[in-house]
Formats: sequence, C-alpha cells, structure tokens
Amino acid sequence: MSLNTTLNANWTTFKEDFKKEMKDEFAQFKIQIDQQLATTSLKLQDHEQKLEEMAARIDEQETWAAVANEALSRSLKEQSALQDKVNDLESRSRRNNMRIYGVPEGAEGSSVIQFVEGLLANEKLISGGTDPQIQRAHRSLAPRPNPNAPPRSIVVNFLQFRVKETILRNAWKKKIQIGDRILSFDFDYTTDVIQKRKEYKAIKAALKERGVRFQTPFTRMRIHWDSGPQMYNSAGDAERELRKRALLLATQKSAFDGPITSQQLEQTSPWHRVERTHRHGEREAAKRARERLQEFQRKPRQ
Repeated sequence: MSLNTTLNANWTTFKEDFKKEMKDEFAQFKIQIDQQLATTSLKLQDHEQKLEEMAARIDEQETWAAVANEALSRSLKEQSALQDKVNDLESRSRRNNMRIYGVPEGAEGSSVIQFVEGLLANEKLISGGTDPQIQRAHRSLAPRPNPNAPPRSIVVNFLQFRVKETILRNAWKKKIQIGDRILSFDFDYTTDVIQKRKEYKAIKAALKERGVRFQTPFTRMRIHWDSGPQMYNSAGDAERELRKRALLLATQKSAFDGPITSQQLEQTSPWHRVERTHRHGEREAAKRARERLQEFQRKPRQ
C-alpha cells in the first residue's frame, strides 16, 4: 500500500507540475502571438495608409494630366484655327501672283519682267496688244542652284487678278517649252499649301498608272471614279480610299505624316478620367483584413 500511495502522490505531483508548466508555456505562447498580431495589425494599418496616400497622389497626377491634356487639345485647336487664318491672309496677298516653273537659269537675261512679257506674247497667252500690267517679276528667293539642279521658279505679280487667271487658263491648254525644257504655270501657293499638295505625290502616281482622272484644287483632291467624282479634303483621306480599293499596296509607305491634331491627341492619350474601382477594391480588402485581425485579437483564449 505504501508503494501505491507513493506512486499516486508522485503521479499527482507530476501532473500538477506538467499542467503548470504547460500553462506557463501556453501563456508565453499567447503573449508572443498577441505581440505578433499587434505588430501585424500595425503593419496593415501602415500599409493601408501608404496605399491611400499613393492612390491620392496618383489621382492628383492623373487629374493634372487630364487637365493638361485638355489644355493642350484646346491649344492645338486654337493653333490650327490661327494657322488657317494666317494661310488665308497669305493666300489672299498672293492672289494676283503666278509662278512659272522650268525656265533655265539665266534665260531671263537682265530683266525678268521683259522676259515674261515676251514669253506671254510669243505663246499668245494674252490677247495681242494687251498690256499684262506686270508689277513685279523675280526668281524665287533661294540660292542659285547647281547647273544640274532644277531651276528656281519665277514669281510674277499682276496688277489685275483677271489677267492672271486668263493667262493661267491659256497656259494650261498648251505645251510650252524653252529649248528642251517644258514649262509649267501655276498659282503662287503658300509654303503650307505647297507642303500639303506634295502629300498627294504618291497618290497621283498611283492614279496616273491606272489611268484614273483626278484634280487637285488647292489642298484637296477630286478623283473621278467610275461611280462618279469624289472629293477628298486631305491626302490621308485619299490614301485610305486608294488602299481600300487596293490601288496602293500595303507595303507602300504612307506619304502623309502631318502634325498631330487635337482629335489624334484625344484618341491616343491615356489620360482619361475613369472610376478608380481597382484601387477602391484594394483599400476595402485591406480594411476587411484588419477588421478580421482585430476580431481575432478580441476573442478570449483558454
């Protein structure tokens, strides 16, 4: 009996010691868990705050970018309108002018005016005995080219607009040459208009190759299709039509590469005001995680 009593006493003592030791270890473990949860909670709060700050900064940047984009778009529209007005004023100042292309350098002699008057009379571009009333005539304001380079054009200013129009109509009806050089007569376009007309070069070549009749009034193009004439306001519009009709190969490089417009800016700009739903979802997810962590910390532990 003494042995059983001793064993029971030892067993009881062992259980109590073990229970106390496990209780102490669980208490220590609880303290560590609480500390880690508290640290995690602080980190979540810090991350949530940083996320909100980042979202606010991004919103500010995108707001600024959207405003800047709108301001740039307005500036492009105003610039385009002002450029159109300048071109119109310059074109009006040149309405009595005519250009003659292909005259060899030096063929005009000492007086460009006398040379032009003689050319008009010899080619019967104006009624006999009629004074063309040329006010000024000179070579284009560019350095004298090399002998093998194309000659500079001759700019002629007439007193009367109707005289210039009559001469141009008559010149376009016939072939005029000086030696082996063919001369061409045309309006005195502004630099901007000349550049826009050059954009039709590849289109003209493709149409001529296929025998399609066309006209280029000012900066537009009229193409006479079998279905009827069609007017195009830009080289880009005409080029798209030719590619659609397979008259321009897909491998041919576009000749139209004008400056960016307000419409292109609005279409290509990534700065559009949209709902920030993805950021809102991220903030909500962080908030729910923090609430679950706080709820877990409030639960009593055995």
